[in-house]
Amino acid sequence: MNTKQKVYSTLSYTLIGCVLLLALSGCTHTFEPNVLYSTVTVGLEESFTVLHVTDTHLTFTSISDSKELQEQGKKRSKRFGYVQENKLTYAVNMARIRKMMICHTGDLTDFLSDSNLAKARDFLNHTDCIFTPGNHDVADGDSEARARLQATVPYSIDFYYTEYRGVYFVALNNSDHRITAEQLLQLQDVVREEKPVVLLLHVPLYTPDLYERSMQDGDSAYLMAVPEEYTAKYPADRYESQKADKSTQDAYDYIVSQSYIKCILAGHLHFEYETTVGDYHIPQIVGSLDTVRYVTFR
Repeated sequence: MNTKQKVYSTLSYTLIGCVLLLALSGCTHTFEPNVLYSTVTVGLEESFTVLHVTDTHLTFTSISDSKELQEQGKKRSKRFGYVQENKLTYAVNMARIRKMMICHTGDLTDFLSDSNLAKARDFLNHTDCIFTPGNHDVADGDSEARARLQATVPYSIDFYYTEYRGVYFVALNNSDHRITAEQLLQLQDVVREEKPVVLLLHVPLYTPDLYERSMQDGDSAYLMAVPEEYTAKYPADRYESQKADKSTQDAYDYIVSQSYIKCILAGHLHFEYETTVGDYHIPQIVGSLDTVRYVTFR
């Protein structure tokens, strides 16, 4: 990435006082988040900051759930180091203190349980936030899971946008690595308003550098619109679930060509990464399991 492409800057800090904050919130495990800061230039007269959070993978269960699901919750909490619920609590508290909006880019929950959905409902209805679902939130496309999540979220889980401080924040569900023709039309309608757009996705868009980094961790990149020459080398099941269909490729080509799309916030990969996409060098910021990020738009 050359100097001209650096339209944003990043600093990383560890917040010292978060243990006390989480203790006051009733969390049973301490969590010291890796707190990141980015700045994105969108051409505003007055800057503002949002809090980007992703992949909180809530693992709440109760006695009303099956023993199998309760055991799954324990195992998954241990897998994530018991930090996931605490990360969301930290984000909610800090956003309220600083009076800023939370941008959550999916996998709010790790699996469907009544307790997880209750926590999700409380977060979505009592926090200034915008949310796009991840593959865990919809159980990889299961129709019953989609219906239960939709009943929890106070707006469409497939496409939603809101204007915040002169910027359109667009939540677009691509949790299955795809974007439909209808979603693309909806996005085009928003972009035609000729205001800055911040796009929230769960699955990041393909870039060559992000592809190389992601392939270090497995046999597929888990990105949207990876070229066929690369996806053809995936295992058969990964190829079928991640290959780009026509509407997805059309959406990718459109997004990376739009000057009014100023930033992409994403998750899914469980590691932190920043890159740019398209001719306009749109910043793409990918969040991880143990980080929260303050993103300032100016």
